[in-house]
Amino acid sequence: MLAGDLPEALLEFRRSVEIDPDHRDSNTGLAMVLMRMGELAEAAVYYEKSSDLDPSDPIGYARLGRVYMELGELAASRRAFESAARLDRTIPEVFGSLGMVAARMDDPADAVDYFSKALALRPGYLEAQIGIGVTHFQIWRFEEAAAAYERALELDPDNARTLIYLGDAYKELGRTDDSNRLYEQARRIRQEQL
Repeated sequence: MLAGDLPEALLEFRRSVEIDPDHRDSNTGLAMVLMRMGELAEAAVYYEKSSDLDPSDPIGYARLGRVYMELGELAASRRAFESAARLDRTIPEVFGSLGMVAARMDDPADAVDYFSKALALRPGYLEAQIGIGVTHFQIWRFEEAAAAYERALELDPDNARTLIYLGDAYKELGRTDDSNRLYEQARRIRQEQL
């Protein structure tokens, strides 16, 4: 769906929901269009309706969790992602999202646990690996943070953000020379990307 088609799609999905308010795909489609248009609160209403219409759909709950996360409604987001995880324990993004929500809710133990589950499902899941590092860093466990960032760099050696995060951890550990070297490497990578 192209950006220019969003207003037309919005009208069509609204008509469809008006004709049959209990049509799950229409509610989902309307929510997706609203989400793309930045109408998050209204999108949540239709994702919620879609999940009520098909409570066995883990992807529906994951979409609902995402919109609640973007709205800053972390408890609702966590409940939705937990519902998705109960329905299907094989989706790494669900556990990665649970890790992000738990970290934002100041629940580092659960955050690391969820990120670890995501990595068990997809060993190369960079965002989950970085999430473990960020969580450890936030609770001042700098050695564990550095180890997590080092593993993340094994997955993507040219990730400037991870280089900076690892530099921050090294700085906290008193490894100033290593920290400065990583900051410079990140700066070079970002310049090359311009």
